[in-house]
Amino acid sequence: MITITLYTKIYPSEDQEIIEQILNQFGIAENSVISEISNTPVKSIEKTFHGLESTHFIFNQVRRNRTVEAFRQFLLARLKPEADSITFMINKQVLTNGKIVLCKTPSESPLGPVWVTLKSANLLLLINYLFPPTQKGIVLESDIIPQD
Repeated sequence: MITITLYTKIYPSEDQEIIEQILNQFGIAENSVISEISNTPVKSIEKTFHGLESTHFIFNQVRRNRTVEAFRQFLLARLKPEADSITFMINKQVLTNGKIVLCKTPSESPLGPVWVTLKSANLLLLINYLFPPTQKGIVLESDIIPQD
């Protein structure tokens, strides 16, 4: 089964409803947990999405923004053999505009990033589906679609 888990912190200066809305761009969450971080005014939110349909937002945004190759190179460089999950960060502020921008470090997103974890029994196939190779800026789409 394909699973996407999103995690971020909600700071007092942020509107919790807006943070929930931007995460809901990924679809209908199977699970959503908001927690208080002890001894701080900061909260955290984690949402879990299941199924291929949960990947549609990422699939469409990386093509619209022409960032397929950047994501592909970043993830493949960090992919461990036989891993069933991989985590990366996206800019939370940019996500409020409905776009996905990769963060290499948490400091690239001033109010903290959104951590995205992709999990699949065939993770490489999922990565190849979401972020296929490109040639001269053209995405070389695969005919193989990962199974839920």
